[in-house]
Amino acid sequence: MKFKVINILLIGLGGFFGSFIRFIILEKFNTVFFPFGTLFVNTLGSFLLGLYYFHLKNNSYP
Repeated sequence: MKFKVINILLIGLGGFFGSFIRFIILEKFNTVFFPFGTLFVNTLGSFLLGLYYFHLKNNSYP
């Protein structure tokens, strides 16, 4: 399996932004009972990946 450096960097960048947003949410809405930051970041990430997939499927590039 051949990895491109740009793919590894994009995965790292996505992880960085996800954990940064999770940290900010947890600082604002710190509750003991439910991890709202994790729920919000995972939902937002899934939504953005869905939009990206939809964009790729509808705009075929050579």
